[in-house]
Amino acid sequence: MKKMITIMLVLTLAVGLGTYANSTSSEAKAKKKYYFTHVSNTPQSSYGYVVWAKVKGNKLVIKGNFNVSTKPNKIFSNKGKLIKVKKRTFKLTKKTKYYATDPESAFRITKKEFKEHVESLCGLDLELVVKNGKVVKRYFYS
Repeated sequence: MKKMITIMLVLTLAVGLGTYANSTSSEAKAKKKYYFTHVSNTPQSSYGYVVWAKVKGNKLVIKGNFNVSTKPNKIFSNKGKLIKVKKRTFKLTKKTKYYATDPESAFRITKKEFKEHVESLCGLDLELVVKNGKVVKRYFYS
């Protein structure tokens, strides 16, 4: 009888610990990454620049470099990390929000408008907010 109770306790403990380990790992909050660059093929020393950009379906493909950080205020104060020029692919989803901003406010734009601006190397600044490898927000700044 003691042996049976011991086995049941060991099994219960093992199942409980396994369930706890799985629940804590999946509940960990995903960090956002902030990417900032200038959408122009003219090199900008502190913020980066874009050599070319394309929107293909649900992907944004950019060859260029970015100022990157896990904190948004760092990319605007040049305290982020300037990463080298190379081709990068960002996933766009149906939940991705597209914004344009001016000194007064931010307003929504369509994915089509975003595509036109980014592919034409419009000369605006671009911020991408990426979470779990997907772009959740995208801003143009004038």
